[in-house]
Amino acid sequence: MSPNIQSVSPTNIKVTKKSLLAEKIAAHPLMPVVELLLRKCETAATTFEKSVFEVDDIKQVSEWKIFID
Repeated sequence: MSPNIQSVSPTNIKVTKKSLLAEKIAAHPLMPVVELLLRKCETAATTFEKSVFEVDDIKQVSEWKIFID
């Protein structure tokens, strides 16, 4: 078998499908909003900063993504 050819096995196919799915999810137009929400939730769980509970930044990211697409 030549060194440039990868063998096709069920494991390789599963890894490829998972990586393609991960790329599709990362490329979704709402992914920046989801990332921001997750970051805010994580911070809110550990602190009581007022800025964490404000949603202006989420609205700005949402509106920005809508105008681009």
